[in-house]
Amino acid sequence: VLTVTAEQKADGISWLWGSSLNVTLDVSIDWSMNTSLNIKTTTGGILLNTQPGVILNSTNLQATTGGAEANLTQDVIVTGDLSIKTTTGGVKLSWKNPTVTNSVKVDATTTTGGVDATFTQYKLSGNITLRAEATTGGINFALDIKNNIGAKIESTVTTGGISVTRQDGFSGNKTPLQSTNYPSDHKIDATLKTTTGGIHIDAKYAP
Repeated sequence: VLTVTAEQKADGISWLWGSSLNVTLDVSIDWSMNTSLNIKTTTGGILLNTQPGVILNSTNLQATTGGAEANLTQDVIVTGDLSIKTTTGGVKLSWKNPTVTNSVKVDATTTTGGVDATFTQYKLSGNITLRAEATTGGINFALDIKNNIGAKIESTVTTGGISVTRQDGFSGNKTPLQSTNYPSDHKIDATLKTTTGGIHIDAKYAP
């Protein structure tokens, strides 16, 4: 097990200079290593890009002031849960058909800011439980599934509406929406919730 802890502090720097301070930390991880990522920033954003072959045991991204973005490309291997949380700033998740070897949980939450999540999954071992939540801000959710993967999308809005731009292969009226093959051996259960802001859904299922 290799543990890397990296911390950058701006102690002793005046607010005027500190406000323009930009620090970038790049971590390159060999594809043969199983990786657990815990990334936290107080001021500034987080961008996670992955390459095919990377094995993610767990992923935790947390930003206080600033957005957080994660891009999981095809042939990334996901074996554990993924969490993206921000206090002030949006959350963006691009999930492009990674290899999911067992059941995992995916959380994308923000207090002030929107959530933009795009999910593509054509093969799946186990199930995915997805939660996208925003206190002040909208949620854009796009889901594209195929083959023996089923999905159910439940949405809750306190102030704002729910709009569905497409629901190919899905039945239901705004909430809940479920694919015509739901429930199935492998499924995605998505819960979308916002207090102030709308929810926009684009859902597609092809057998």
